[in-house]
Amino acid sequence: MTSYTWHYDNIPSSWEPVLERLKKFETLAQQISKAKKEQKTDLSETLKTFYTHHDALMTDTRARLRHAPTHYDDEATLDAAFVEAVWLSIEHYPALVHHPEIENLDTAGSKIFTLFTPDAPATPGKRESLKTQLQRAFDLDSETVDKLNRQLSIRTSPLQHRHQIMESLETRFNLVSDNPQLDADILQLFRSLYPGAPFVAGEVKLVKTSSALYFCLPTEPQEKAQASNISADERSKAHKTSQRPTAYYEKFLRKIWEVEPFAHFPVFGTFNAENLDLTFRQKIAADTELSLELVTSTLTRMVGVLPLAELDKYLIHDTWGHQWQESLLDFEEPYTALTLFKRPLSLTETASVFGEQTSFADTFIKTKAGTIALDSEKLQQFIDAELYERAIIAFTPILAEMLADVVEYKFLELYPEREHLLPSSSLLKAFPSKLDLTLVDLRTCFVHASEVFQNWVTSESTQQQLHKEICEKLDIPDKATKHKELSHVLSAAVELCKAQLLSFYQPEWTWETVKIGEDGALKLNAFSFAALNFLRIHTALIQTYEDLSQIDVPYGFKDILVLAMGTFFERQPQENIWRLDSFLMEAFLPRWEKLAATDSSI
Repeated sequence: MTSYTWHYDNIPSSWEPVLERLKKFETLAQQISKAKKEQKTDLSETLKTFYTHHDALMTDTRARLRHAPTHYDDEATLDAAFVEAVWLSIEHYPALVHHPEIENLDTAGSKIFTLFTPDAPATPGKRESLKTQLQRAFDLDSETVDKLNRQLSIRTSPLQHRHQIMESLETRFNLVSDNPQLDADILQLFRSLYPGAPFVAGEVKLVKTSSALYFCLPTEPQEKAQASNISADERSKAHKTSQRPTAYYEKFLRKIWEVEPFAHFPVFGTFNAENLDLTFRQKIAADTELSLELVTSTLTRMVGVLPLAELDKYLIHDTWGHQWQESLLDFEEPYTALTLFKRPLSLTETASVFGEQTSFADTFIKTKAGTIALDSEKLQQFIDAELYERAIIAFTPILAEMLADVVEYKFLELYPEREHLLPSSSLLKAFPSKLDLTLVDLRTCFVHASEVFQNWVTSESTQQQLHKEICEKLDIPDKATKHKELSHVLSAAVELCKAQLLSFYQPEWTWETVKIGEDGALKLNAFSFAALNFLRIHTALIQTYEDLSQIDVPYGFKDILVLAMGTFFERQPQENIWRLDSFLMEAFLPRWEKLAATDSSI
């Protein structure tokens, strides 16, 4: 058994009833989703069953988590993750939400934008008091604090770069609320970023934070306003818009609403600053004293679009939910890696799991006798390792969405009267974690992770290219008999890959009971194990959130909670994705209690 699959076949058999409940939970969620799409009206009994089932699932999972073994790093490592999260929440996260020298601007009329606040104490004195409390609780001397500040300054440099670029744009385009020509200047900025944009002043709305620009636009062509019930200014604008070519306008809107789910995280549009006028980018580079390459890559991740009519539906989640994941952490790196998953399999492909490397090329060998052979064991090891590595990368967006959901839930707790402005497709809106959406995302994750191998077993062109690469690597003579021999070897490799995908990596519920010593255990396929893991995280997150809410402190825990989860995960993603439940309940919670119990007074 290879090291990277150890966790799939040692699950205590006591978890089987939970797996059955989890499978039923997904089925119920799918049935309700389908019924809603078909506009079936009476779902009350089905919904009641769903929520009862979710409660029972949580109860069963909680009971087993209390007795589950933990696989922890040393206490110092856990302390460091917690301390970093608290420090980020005090020193850096507030500047993401409200920067003292960059104005947050909203011309789109959001009803919630100005309401969002960080959890950190509002005054410098209280923030310093919390730092003192943290230093005392975890015995941080001045040298440790200095080192921490240096490390986090480097880690949060993307946020500083965003601030520098935003200050340049704010100055160049006068993006401030008291600008009497603000609509015209916003349009000028928009046309600088989207040359040829077929809009007139006042049509393009803007939500600007200290680190991101969200242009708010219609999602489809607007009908001509009736002259009888609009003002003179509106009639003038309507006249101008009626002069633009309809086909081009519709094409522009379709293009701008295309989605790029990974490449430009934390925004999800197709805007790419590499396509901008060079002089425009050079001016920003001169203003900021940043390199042209850095300006280009940063600006690409700063510019997004939101639907004007449903602005508030997405604003909290996209702006405050995701931006910090790139500015204060490094979630953009696995997101970028996901864009490469569509590349066909090459002989140069290697996988690195827990520091151990496996190579696809090593699976094909030429014997001393000159025959071509397949090392089936090495091929299976490579497939397992490559899929494990890709799955962990593909899990990152799932975790990113879970953390953004917590941020959105934090807002709704503070402003429950605004709930109607943030509709959710989740049935678990009353919870900080949305397991129903997580399971949907998980199925997509397995499609992405296995795509390279699915392509190999179905694509003739990929198989032909690999044939060519193997010939070159093994120096195989260009003879018909040798090509036929290699074709047989490659066919065997394809069949082995098919079998491995079918038996272990399908996004379906599969498990069986196995014997380990005198005890029974469960052997899960990859999807079932991952689903069980995210159930554990879901349960631990909700339980920890409830426990933290009972601790009376003069500052909030939500920002620190998501920052700590992200920080812990990033330290060792391939290991820590399976430890997040334990981290929450057995590492974060007691450390929060320790911090809360520490006196900050001098």
